[in-house]
Amino acid sequence: LNRRVNMSKVKLDVVKPWVARRVTELLGIEDDVLVSMIFNVMEMDQIHKDGSVMYGQLLTFLERNTATFMTELWDLLVSAQENAHGVPQAFIDAKEAELTRQ
Repeated sequence: LNRRVNMSKVKLDVVKPWVARRVTELLGIEDDVLVSMIFNVMEMDQIHKDGSVMYGQLLTFLERNTATFMTELWDLLVSAQENAHGVPQAFIDAKEAELTRQ
């Protein structure tokens, strides 16, 4: 969570479905309000110095799952900003594996 993320380099449309799915997995229920809040926080600033602000905002909602979620999300965002296409490498690898299986 200590890495800077430039959101203008991240394709949020690719990350958003993961956010929605992961929040549902962690909470055991769909929470559209929380998911929308996370999207808003990600879109609010073009450059996030680190994940601590978002972590603090999500702590009340995700409670004990906050660290897990934020670590996973931040790793994806850092990976996406480092990729020329703005897509996390894990997503690219998963898609390639899926295509190989077919």
